[in-house]
Amino acid sequence: MRQSVQVGAERPVKGRVKGGSEVTKVPAKGPGLELDGPLHLRHYAHQAWEEPLLPTPNVPAVEDSVASSWLAQAAVDPRAAPSVWAMNPTQPRRLLCGVLFDVVLCRQPLAEIAYRFLDLYEQPVGPAVVIPALITAAVFVPAGTEDRWPVLMESAQWPPSAPRPTCLGRQHAIRVPPLSRASASAAQWLEPPEVEEGFPPYLTGPVQLARCLVEARELLSQARSEHPHLPTSAKRARP
Repeated sequence: MRQSVQVGAERPVKGRVKGGSEVTKVPAKGPGLELDGPLHLRHYAHQAWEEPLLPTPNVPAVEDSVASSWLAQAAVDPRAAPSVWAMNPTQPRRLLCGVLFDVVLCRQPLAEIAYRFLDLYEQPVGPAVVIPALITAAVFVPAGTEDRWPVLMESAQWPPSAPRPTCLGRQHAIRVPPLSRASASAAQWLEPPEVEEGFPPYLTGPVQLARCLVEARELLSQARSEHPHLPTSAKRARP
């Protein structure tokens, strides 16, 4: 029997033990949580450059029908989208922002390092897409984030003079790659949507993301001042 996504359902809150205390994971539609204590850049400066930032995304060989059904809810025609995608399995999909999610656009290295920080602090990370040719990333955040994103960036102390990551909501759209390895898209999944037991994927918390983007920028600035010949992308080059 085909499993379906429970529309409007919230995933059960999971926790992982860290230092003897429970760390709460945030549901896709739940409130954002403040990180426990400040992020210390010096603790991870060396580690972030000497090790790969993230494991290779676990994109299946065959598209997961449940995850595809979830994405289809943000398509222009949600009912027709699954069959259209099935007939064109390698083509990118156009999704409307502000329905299931908003997207935060930023430079690819910023997103890569921010996701590393989120993982180190055992915070939930949601789907994200990178477009290597444009050195750009799009991080999925809860719908409605666009309205408060400027305030979150200001609260996270993003430098006013620096180009700021932007958030796109309603009246915007994004193209994402298919949920399989066979893709003709210029975009790639940094983190594909993960559907468990029929519940929607986690989305990255905007409060946590804003703070980690600020720390990622500081790390990049520090690393480039100390190592001016570093590549544009933060990921270690593979042989």
